[in-house]
Order: sequence, then structure tokens, then C-alpha cells
Amino acid sequence: MRFLYPLLILVAAALAACATTEPTTEPDGALQGQAGPLAWAVSQVRQTRQEGGLEITWWYTLVLRNTGTSAIRLQRIVKDVIVRGKSVGGQGTEPFVVRVKPGDDIRLDTQKFTFDCRDCDRGYAESIFHEGVVDVRQFEGADEQGRAVRATIRIRFDSGIGPVLSRRRQHSSVQGTGCGTPIPRFSTPAGSPRTASSSPV
Repeated sequence: MRFLYPLLILVAAALAACATTEPTTEPDGALQGQAGPLAWAVSQVRQTRQEGGLEITWWYTLVLRNTGTSAIRLQRIVKDVIVRGKSVGGQGTEPFVVRVKPGDDIRLDTQKFTFDCRDCDRGYAESIFHEGVVDVRQFEGADEQGRAVRATIRIRFDSGIGPVLSRRRQHSSVQGTGCGTPIPRFSTPAGSPRTASSSPV
């Protein structure tokens, strides 16, 4: 039996390490997780609704922290949207060039993610928004040793996350902070929700 104790300790440690990679929800509704060397946190989530609630945009702040021991030079973001385990928005790649030293944070304010289900049956749309849609962002680059870095962040949004802003508050609280930039759209397969998109960072 004495030989089993070290094994049990290692298994417990491995399970604990795996658990830290899953996104969690804090008491105040903030989301956070760990993706490779990048810890991430989403806060200040609020939402606006159009078309009778069939199109929802979530606005939020994203903070990344380099928890590794080497500086990272990020080069691009690969984006995707997942609904019920399947990609519905295709992939889009955007340049994102920044160097992050160990322990440093990057704060990305006024981020937004829009999911458009105007062509959906209302019952189906409401079930999708209740279950949640996933905003996927894979940050790619390399560390100072030239090793590839791919940190994939999956942020799940549903209709219950973030207060719903009124039209007056949309204009004063959102447009005034620079959130009114055009939303890039991803094409979707036939029969899928019309659009799902997230803003450039």
C-alpha cells in the first residue's frame, strides 16, 4: 500500500491542474480561465437586444495575463463561434501584435460578441440563447525561445449573463465608449443562425 500513496498524490495533483483550465463563473458573474500561458478574465458584461430579442450583443472587458516564465509575442487571433458543440460561424483571422512579459496584463475594453438568430424559429432561438453560445478566440504567437504559443479562450454567453441595457443606456453607455464600430460578420451554413460575430480587439 505504501507504493500507492505517491501515485494517488500524483493523480490528485493532475486532476487539480486540469480543473484550473476550465472556465469558471465568479459570484459577481465574471468569467475566467487559463489557456496555456495566458490566464484570462471577462468582466463588466452587459447586453443589448435587437429584433425582439432574436439578436443579442454582449459587451465586455477581457484581461489577459502572462502566467508563464517567458515573454510572449502574440501575432494573431483566430476566431470561431460554437453552438451546441458545432462551429456555426466559420473562422476568421485578425492580426494582433503585442509583446507580453511574464506577469504583465493586457486589458481589452469594449469587446463585443453578436449572435443573430433573426431567421430562426422563436422557440429555437430562445433555447439557443438560454443554453448559450461560445465566443472562441485563439491567440497565436511565440515565446522568446521561439516555441509556438496557442492559447484558446472559450467564452460562453447566454441570455442571462449581463444586464440588458435600454435603448437610452445603449446610446450613452455603449456608443460613448467607442463600442459602435462595425461588427464583422461570419458567413453561416444554410439552415444555421444568420450571423455570429465578435469585434476586433
